[in-house]
Amino acid sequence: GLAIAIHYDHGFFSYAATRGDGQIGEDVSHNIKTIKSVPIKLAIDPPPQKLEVRGEVFMTKSGFKKLNQAAQKNDSKSLF
Repeated sequence: GLAIAIHYDHGFFSYAATRGDGQIGEDVSHNIKTIKSVPIKLAIDPPPQKLEVRGEVFMTKSGFKKLNQAAQKNDSKSLF
């Protein structure tokens, strides 16, 4: 898994970052937006001005295997 912090401003997805070294994390906004269960807009009215949601992102072994098979099929580098 990977620790992630997702930031919302006025109810809208702003950015997502890894924990990094505790001070500076990697911007993974583009990747996190592909996760269907992560809302781009919060379904609360009125939304908080700022909100940070922390959690863990993980991939099942079967999902990881499918990703590697697709990468090999497309002549891309296998992840494991």
